[in-house]
Amino acid sequence: MTLADLDFHYPPGPATDMIGGHLLSLRRDSLGFLTDNMQYGDLTHLKFLKYDAYQVNHPDLIGQVLLNSTVWHKSPVYKRSLRDYLGHGLLNGDGDFWRRQRKLMQPAFHVNRISAYADTMVNYTQRMLNDWRDGEIRDIADDMMQVTLYIVGKTLFDADLRDEAAHVADALEYMLADIVKESVTVIRLPDWIPTPLKIRKQRTIDMLNNVVMPMIEARRKSGEDTGDLLSMLLMAKDENGEGMSDEQVRNEALTLVLAGHETTANTLTWTLYLLSQYPDIAEKLRAEVDSVLGNRLPELADLKNLTYTEQVIKEGMRVYPPVWSVARQSREDTQLGDYPIRKYNTAVIPIWAVHHDERWYNNPYEFEPERWSDGRTDDLPRYAYLPFGGGPRICIGNSFAMMEAQLILAGIVQQFKLTHVEGHKVVPEPLVTLRPKYGMKMKLEKR
Repeated sequence: MTLADLDFHYPPGPATDMIGGHLLSLRRDSLGFLTDNMQYGDLTHLKFLKYDAYQVNHPDLIGQVLLNSTVWHKSPVYKRSLRDYLGHGLLNGDGDFWRRQRKLMQPAFHVNRISAYADTMVNYTQRMLNDWRDGEIRDIADDMMQVTLYIVGKTLFDADLRDEAAHVADALEYMLADIVKESVTVIRLPDWIPTPLKIRKQRTIDMLNNVVMPMIEARRKSGEDTGDLLSMLLMAKDENGEGMSDEQVRNEALTLVLAGHETTANTLTWTLYLLSQYPDIAEKLRAEVDSVLGNRLPELADLKNLTYTEQVIKEGMRVYPPVWSVARQSREDTQLGDYPIRKYNTAVIPIWAVHHDERWYNNPYEFEPERWSDGRTDDLPRYAYLPFGGGPRICIGNSFAMMEAQLILAGIVQQFKLTHVEGHKVVPEPLVTLRPKYGMKMKLEKR
């Protein structure tokens, strides 16, 4: 049976803008637009320029999309923008290529491998805290970006990136903003036209290459396994005994630099902000950390006892999901629920809106870490909570990220109480990840 055999009809959806379908509405207020669209049902019809898209609002339908990676590929809009910076890698690959890369990289994230990075995470957290002063006001968003970048530099490359950190951070920030801008651009100029933005893009790419490629080449030449992720990438072989080229390792390494610090930094920033708004929860968290750690630094073995710390982080990622939406494109005619979907149509999964859906969460806009305790979420649909995506393409570094977030948060809470600066504006900015648009100004109080 083909779509031609079916009674083709669209699900309901919002009225379109005069120009570009729903593109302008999405650009004006992405989070609000996707949340408002939940009222139209489990599947919502959208229009971006002349192209049909579907907002997938029910966890069961989301599961259909995420589980079927043969039919549903990564959205070509983001793939095209990401490829300029990251090349062809795990994040924007599909099909046999993606399966090969995932298989090659999976051993690098085995629990035994990533457990060895706990001390690095704790040590860099302590370096950061040693620079903090009682009564000081700091942009915690910048601090979290910096410490997670240092950690990914050490765990990925066995390198101290403190000298390059500012340049790398600026490059990554520009890259994220540019990817979003390009993804919603109506008219794209040819690549050969040297606009100021394209010149800046090439300089950004060159800068990242100048940091990463010498490390790859030196490690390839030495053949040494230094215990970092780069060693694992260089040693990985497929069933034919073939490994990755230097260029492919570069692509995957840059992908891990981006994903390995950006999302965790945002998770910590938003969680620290939420704790400042809910003093009772913050006090309960401090009590657990004090009880488990006393005056010593956290260790890997402590994580099993820092259960409330884990719940706080999980709830922080629900209220402010680090990745606020994902998109897939159908590679053949298919169906979602009662609606036929044409080949090359897009499915938008609005993680932000799903995480705030009253059908799955009581008081969805409230910060309630206890909802993750005592089996309260046992009946939660599988794809109603998506901080790391889902299906076969679930984030390869999810265990790494959770371990890092717990250890950093425990270290901070043990030594400092943070208070949000009154009058400082807090606005979520939905780029590729969900950032605080104006940073996060916090006052430090030494405990």
